[in-house]
Amino acid sequence: MTTINQATVEELKDLYCDMHKDVHGIKARWVYGGSYTHEELVNMINRLEQEWVEVEAREREQQQAAAVAARRQMQRLMELGAQDEAMAIRWMHDAYGTGGDHKFLDYELGVEYGFIEGILQQGL
Repeated sequence: MTTINQATVEELKDLYCDMHKDVHGIKARWVYGGSYTHEELVNMINRLEQEWVEVEAREREQQQAAAVAARRQMQRLMELGAQDEAMAIRWMHDAYGTGGDHKFLDYELGVEYGFIEGILQQGL
């Protein structure tokens, strides 16, 4: 594998474009029209990497807060009559219109993928 210091300018532009999508949700195709030096691109990639660390930390915090809220919601559904976690999750599928797709429900709840499966396997 080529290291960042050995990569060509075009490889660095490709890397920057892909990393930009991970951080900002959109590819930075504009980078291909620029006449950046190798050093400029390396610096841009390093800054983007720092941003990624911050974005990832925020997303992790949001997912953790969403997991707490989802567990509370399941517990409340069980207090209202759901016999177990599986029934509470079925009710949540109905409420969110996710058609029994656990990963889709994970997405709708804003939790980490695999959260619902984990609840079904390990309980609340």
